[in-house]
Amino acid sequence: MVQSGILSDLDLDILEHCCVSLSLAQMAATKLKSDMLVVDGKKSQYLSVYSEALSVFDRYGGKLGLSPSDRVKLRGVGIEKESDPLEEFLKNGEQKFG
Repeated sequence: MVQSGILSDLDLDILEHCCVSLSLAQMAATKLKSDMLVVDGKKSQYLSVYSEALSVFDRYGGKLGLSPSDRVKLRGVGIEKESDPLEEFLKNGEQKFG
């Protein structure tokens, strides 16, 4: 991502949010494994922490193209495509004969 120009030093805050949220989700998941999901008729607070942390991770991870669908959205961003002689020939041929 750095080589393609998509990720730079300016993205470090976004990367930090991803790391922190993933860490929080993992800690909450560990607590959920050892504790009950419902205590005194109320959902465990760790369930909310887990859910919110994953939501934050998804939101910021999307900005970095961490999922396949987000990578598709970022495809071509910051990348200068080199001209391909064969592709140019085929395009020109299609225009002449198409």
